[in-house]
Amino acid sequence: MSAKDNDPVPVPTAVFEGLLRCRQLGEQDMLEIKSVLRWLRDNGWYAAADWVEQNQETYLDAVIQPGFRPDV
Repeated sequence: MSAKDNDPVPVPTAVFEGLLRCRQLGEQDMLEIKSVLRWLRDNGWYAAADWVEQNQETYLDAVIQPGFRPDV
């Protein structure tokens, strides 16, 4: 594994904020994509939900490690 593989995955700011909020509340198992998608949509984080739905493998890899960062 290279150093780059340990870097947080860059995502659009709206995606980062939605995922961060979901994780901070601790209501969802972040590995359960369906429940995360439902929470994001129910709480108005549509850009984050769309990104997760379109990037499920990347999402799961980043949830396990190394996480996410806003792509600025």
